Amino acid sequence: MSEAEAIAALRRDLSARIAEIFDAACAVEEPAGTSPAWDAICARYEVERLPPEDRAAVIGTQRPSHGAPVMEVRGAADAARVDIRRALKKIDVWDAPRPVERAHEKLMRFLEELPDQVAQAYRKIVVPKRGGMFANVLAHHDASAKTPRTGAVAHALRCTTCGAPRIREGYDCPFCDNAMV
Repeated sequence: MSEAEAIAALRRDLSARIAEIFDAACAVEEPAGTSPAWDAICARYEVERLPPEDRAAVIGTQRPSHGAPVMEVRGAADAARVDIRRALKKIDVWDAPRPVERAHEKLMRFLEELPDQVAQAYRKIVVPKRGGMFANVLAHHDASAKTPRTGAVAHALRCTTCGAPRIREGYDCPFCDNAMV
């Protein structure tokens, strides 16, 4: 396998891992909760779990609508990053064509930002945006609203090519470099 193929394979693996982490975390029904799928992810990536009293504190302060705790999601993303980075460092790009070197450098830089970007994107989905002091009052007095509001609605935009969740602004997938939509 050439260096370019190995780098592309690592990007696909990273995309699949992050999508799996994101899906399992978002599928947890109770706020700051857990599920068998999320337990399996945490076991595989050796994520330090929050104790029950800290879960209660997360619910009280962040008020998530659903999902695993953000700290655990960040830990899983960081562990996936470490695995991919370790494999990427084994790819020797010395004397490789310049596009291969750039792809290697680009993936290495992306890996450094990945855990924080995953945590921020996940937080946007499970933690409702605070609307300020009068948001609740004004929401109930909006004359143009045709349907009553019924709680938080969350979704993640997915890349149509690789299936990875959107973790940063813009519509270019950081995992496969294709347009997300």
